[in-house]
Amino acid sequence: MIERIIFQVPVYYRAKEEFQVDYEKDQEKFIAYMRENAKKVGIKYTKEDRERDAIRHDAWSFLCWKYNDIIAWIDIYIEDMHLQADLYKIKAKRVTTRTIKREYRYIYKLSKICDIEDHSNKEIAHKIKGFLSDLDLTDYFPKYFIDTECVFNIIDFINFKKLKDSTLKEDKG
Repeated sequence: MIERIIFQVPVYYRAKEEFQVDYEKDQEKFIAYMRENAKKVGIKYTKEDRERDAIRHDAWSFLCWKYNDIIAWIDIYIEDMHLQADLYKIKAKRVTTRTIKREYRYIYKLSKICDIEDHSNKEIAHKIKGFLSDLDLTDYFPKYFIDTECVFNIIDFINFKKLKDSTLKEDKG
């Protein structure tokens, strides 16, 4: 029996907007630190220096949000004739943005979303959207953000029936 993973939906520690607020606070601390060190060695820390350092600081930080704040993910896959979802969670007693060693483990099957045979592609897409929108993970994470943007943007273009058929062919062959 082959599982065909359709989506791996990331679950973040916080939303990007919350990250932005914290990041701006960190950036102010960073600029104050640079200004203080410049004074110690007798260098004037100019507006251009601040802008350059802020750009360097900005350039990598938003890319890091996409990866460093992931605390779990949801696999949505086809198994037999069913569309199902599993949860994988970070293995840590206390999850923070500073958690360095990240090891993930399978938690449990979240849901059998629907039987593919009984629904049209449009209905399946609607069921997945509803499942992700209604999903509540507060038992595991006091705060979290499920990034559904990519899934919601492409789901209407996926032919689930053909994916199911190709999975069955691979399983037989």
